[in-house]
Amino acid sequence: MTVRVGLFSRSLRQENPGQAERAARALAERLAPEPSLELFVISAPKLDRGEVLVKAHAAHRYLERVPLDLGRAATGSLPLKERLLPYLQWLYQPPWPRIARRVASLLGLFQWARGYYYDIEAAHGWPVESSHAAMFERQVDVEIMPLRRLDVVVGFGPLEEVWDCPIEHLPTRAICFVHDLMPLRTDECASSPPDRFFRNCAKAVLRARRLVCASRSTEQDLLAFFPNAAGRTAVVHYGHDAALPVAELLATAAAERPYRLLVLGDGVQRVAVRNMLLALALLRRKLPDTSVEVTIAGGSAMRRPLSRLVDAAERHVTIRWIASDLGTNPVEFYRAADAFVYAPLWEGFGLPVLEAMSAGVPVVCSDVASLPEVGGPHARYCDPYNPESIADAIVATLRMTPQEREQWVAAATAWAGAFTWESSAVRLAGIIGKLAAQ
Repeated sequence: MTVRVGLFSRSLRQENPGQAERAARALAERLAPEPSLELFVISAPKLDRGEVLVKAHAAHRYLERVPLDLGRAATGSLPLKERLLPYLQWLYQPPWPRIARRVASLLGLFQWARGYYYDIEAAHGWPVESSHAAMFERQVDVEIMPLRRLDVVVGFGPLEEVWDCPIEHLPTRAICFVHDLMPLRTDECASSPPDRFFRNCAKAVLRARRLVCASRSTEQDLLAFFPNAAGRTAVVHYGHDAALPVAELLATAAAERPYRLLVLGDGVQRVAVRNMLLALALLRRKLPDTSVEVTIAGGSAMRRPLSRLVDAAERHVTIRWIASDLGTNPVEFYRAADAFVYAPLWEGFGLPVLEAMSAGVPVVCSDVASLPEVGGPHARYCDPYNPESIADAIVATLRMTPQEREQWVAAATAWAGAFTWESSAVRLAGIIGKLAAQ
């Protein structure tokens, strides 16, 4: 029996995709060829006369035509007219209807303002989309279908719009994929205000039949905040794209050049970036006769607020700031490093840890949340709140002998090889099949 599955599109294409979006896309691409599943990419759920309607695209066509990184793709693959359209949207859709809707909502006149804000072309009241997503999605045939025609729907996160709809009474069974509960664990996460995030999670827990977590740590967080999720959780670890063979990637620290560090920063965790800068400033004292070159991917938004710490760190080490996504070929950045440092205050999975291990680079990471689960015994751990601990872990990694480094990298690469997208997709497909059979 073929199971009809709908995947909500929010996490399958983003302007700046993160770990959760990359994982959602990788899982969707590996589920699409599964013969027992008929996959659709769905979006824009809307209540119409008691029926939940969605826009549905054939998954294989959608994944071919709509890229994951919309921002990067829109700068190169679209014609000039299409690339400029989002920035000239005010010529086609003036802001006054949107302003009128907001004002009317405050006055309790939402229905009156709705006619100005919504697109009427399909006679269903679908919202006007003014992003790069709409440019690509126009290339894929769309069908308006009732949600009940699908056996299972998967929302990759509690922020999906579907959790605002009363779907718990439909025959369609819902799965919510939970990457992390970071807004509830640290007050430095700007992705969503904690109160709003908690409300969205509560709706997802209420309406989803299964809650799939990216790690055991995330599952424990979910049960701690939402005890009523007990008995409905499952863990599907992420995979990663394997890099080149280890023999081609080993980068030993040569005496004739400085040590090279690749640090993955965070644009919103101010404390994490601050502690990392303090740790880098300590390296001169701990490595007095050695120069260190540091490449920081991400975190550049904190350069101005933490300018004094940046200046202090740059007096001891050479720092280069780059984009957080590491470009189209992140393996090249890993290959050039003697160590990879990732010290967030909290994490839902830790995909960069696996990528660095696979690329043959020793890893220094935080000892919190899911990172010990992902790194296992093959990463060197530090306290992300203690700059001294971070600096000590970096120094211990850089001072490994070539033999120690080779053994460490070989064991870490074998460990990372057990985390594959194929095994993750098989696990998720099994959960979908069991849920559909209930």
